[in-house]
Amino acid sequence: MSQKGIEQLIGKVLLDVRFLEEFLKNPEGKVRENGLDISAEEIVQIKKMDSAKARSFAESFSKEFASRKQTGL
Repeated sequence: MSQKGIEQLIGKVLLDVRFLEEFLKNPEGKVRENGLDISAEEIVQIKKMDSAKARSFAESFSKEFASRKQTGL
């Protein structure tokens, strides 16, 4: 496992809802396309995620982050 690769993936997923949607459709492709250091075993685990929960969390985080950014927090 690459801690850095997972951290980069989480950052992309949380801050870019479009990336999340593309990633959920094709995890291996998005990992390769973005040069993320994530193992095949980790991708298997990621595929087991509840995609609706992932979307909901990412959208909530993204909205909260955007509102804080606008208010200067």
